[in-house]
Amino acid sequence: MPAVATGHPLAGRSTVTPEDLAGVPLLTIAGDVPEYWLEHQLPTRTPSGRPIEQGQSVTNFQEALALVAGGSGALPAGAHVALYHGRPGICYVPVEGDKLLGYGLMWRSGGGNRAIELFGRTAREIARDMAPADPRRAIPG
Repeated sequence: MPAVATGHPLAGRSTVTPEDLAGVPLLTIAGDVPEYWLEHQLPTRTPSGRPIEQGQSVTNFQEALALVAGGSGALPAGAHVALYHGRPGICYVPVEGDKLLGYGLMWRSGGGNRAIELFGRTAREIARDMAPADPRRAIPG
């Protein structure tokens, strides 16, 4: 779901499509980020092949939110961002047909650290108990 300035044309819509992103510069990430990850998170083309403009580069999340609020571009974000990082001047618009974003813990394979494995198991149990039946209910608005 892109975060856009409240005055942006997409802000008044109930949903957008991936094709709508062709008209919106997406903020990108500065620094040493693998190309495959950037293409997944910040696509350069819509599903039909239309180019998506790459906007300003940001070095941190707060900078990105300030640029979005100022109308300098859009920021792809998960529903949790809308829930926990709501700001005046920013609107989060769900993408039609978008899959829910999944998260998970990661750690190095090998070595077999019991404490990390126990933490992972406990976190999974707590997350399962806390998750709403319909994760889309967590989206404000």
